[in-house]
Amino acid sequence: MTDPGVPAVYRLVVCGDVKDSGRLALRAKLRMRESLYQVFQDALDVVGVGEEMVDMDDRGDGLLLAFSPEVPPALMAGAWLEEIRQGLLERNTWLRDPLRMRIAMHQGPVSHDGRGLVGRAVDLTCRLCDCEPARRILDAADGRDLVFVVSGAFHEAVIAQSEGERFVEPDSYRPSRVSVKETDEIAWFRVPGLPVPPDVAGDIVTGGGGTGLRSGSGGPGEGAGPPEPEGETREARAVAERTEEQAETNGAGAGAATFHIDVREGDSNVVSAHSITGGVTINNHGDSGRKRRRTRGE
Repeated sequence: MTDPGVPAVYRLVVCGDVKDSGRLALRAKLRMRESLYQVFQDALDVVGVGEEMVDMDDRGDGLLLAFSPEVPPALMAGAWLEEIRQGLLERNTWLRDPLRMRIAMHQGPVSHDGRGLVGRAVDLTCRLCDCEPARRILDAADGRDLVFVVSGAFHEAVIAQSEGERFVEPDSYRPSRVSVKETDEIAWFRVPGLPVPPDVAGDIVTGGGGTGLRSGSGGPGEGAGPPEPEGETREARAVAERTEEQAETNGAGAGAATFHIDVREGDSNVVSAHSITGGVTINNHGDSGRKRRRTRGE
């Protein structure tokens, strides 16, 4: 589909990987690969994505795909993903070694050098697909064959904006931090068929969280798309520092309680130094017998 040397184009990237494929003997691995290709191709056929609209790279025990810009990302995160789930369910009724998968989605600039797909968007998608939270969630999701993970930027731009879109189900996602190599990302996880993914060893972030964190290595024009404004983040930090200093000053007497207000990026909307709305964490560093102070909006 893409010629070598063509400049990077903003595209949807999908990475799929089969769980525990390294334990399979040769014949079982060949059956696994045949099923993997068939499930993916059947799902593409159902949603009307032709071979001219997708580049597909073989990864041995998985597949890497990049779609033409005209392919709607909500279609792939909704109807296509549901077709994958149904395909796995159908095949796993007769496969000796059931096919269980991790699938990741992200979007960003992607190129093709004639040998395969290239770009930081590709790197991040593969990191998400292979991350420990995805592995642990799939292990804990008994009776389910699929875990789906998207980047923070993809969740904000596509999932959160697709309420009512067929099979997208924004309420079934939960965030978790992914830190591996150059990636430091708040990713979003879903187990199709479950109302929410299982919380394994505290992986799932329960305190809310907004857009997630972008990969630390992505420069302008790469990775997760246009950078978000940083003014609100700086304001939140400044207000938190002023509030803590004021609490220490006001509580300088003997036995006074002091409080640290931790305003995390994406967790709260700071209104002023005296009024905070949203989720905040208040830790009492003074008299443990005193009641916790309440902030307006709690």
